[in-house]
Amino acid sequence: MKLRISYVVIISMFILGCDDSTSSVTDAVSAADCTALGVTLLAKMDAAYDASEADTCDASCAEAVAAAQALVDNSCDWPVFEDEDDAPTGAATQVDVDGMEAGFCGDEGICAEDSDDGDDGSDLVGTWNATSYLMYENATCTGEGEDALAGFWTNVAVTQECNSTACTRSIILTCSGCAEGSTDECCSEFGGDLVMNESTECEEILYSLSGTTVTFTTNSYCGDCTSADEATCEANDEDWVEADTITAAVTGNTFVIEDGSEGECYDETYANEADCEAGESYWESSYCEVITFTKQ
Repeated sequence: MKLRISYVVIISMFILGCDDSTSSVTDAVSAADCTALGVTLLAKMDAAYDASEADTCDASCAEAVAAAQALVDNSCDWPVFEDEDDAPTGAATQVDVDGMEAGFCGDEGICAEDSDDGDDGSDLVGTWNATSYLMYENATCTGEGEDALAGFWTNVAVTQECNSTACTRSIILTCSGCAEGSTDECCSEFGGDLVMNESTECEEILYSLSGTTVTFTTNSYCGDCTSADEATCEANDEDWVEADTITAAVTGNTFVIEDGSEGECYDETYANEADCEAGESYWESSYCEVITFTKQ
């Protein structure tokens, strides 16, 4: 996953304060010219960041190095890198520029396949909120989807709280404002305000991240969180949830899950809806959902 390398990381690439090298050109330019060269460097570095995922990244990075070299060649000081207390200051040196070329633009720099902003890209640590949730009445997520976050409930909050290896999911359904004459369907259904917590302590979600793809693996479990197998679970009149593996595409501070299933009968001996209903079982229709999570 490519993100921006922070100026803090650049500092180590510059190898600060390691040498007393002097400029190869002794005729210094005016302070105004040095200021202009500094502005050029900052602009070239921003351009290199913006091109970090493009084919032009190497060329943009080389331009940034050339702009830094101009500071050395003209005996200029480094410009001010905003909000970075440890950024290089004072006279720009050749060692600094060489370090920039080897680090900032090197094999582990911003143009590298797995470069990022200092995060090793190996986890989803943090809180992720569902900001879009579309449901489709087919298994391929085609056609017009229905917004699952709007409609029946006043508010639907779906959140995943992740550490370095696992996530816990919470689903809070809120029906509110009924006393003030809310027209939400939930008010008519329940006759008043209501908050339902659909989270389950039985669910365990592990994940692994590879590039821009995250794989979530969910355990199988019984609705009572105690029955160890499907037969015992159903004997206790509880629902058994099968283990599942789904993938999501990660882009910056969002990841998108797309998951669908063809219609099936609860009684697996029936292959179609008509036979399923004739056998007095329940047919679960085809569905597909696309959920976008954004990091809080």
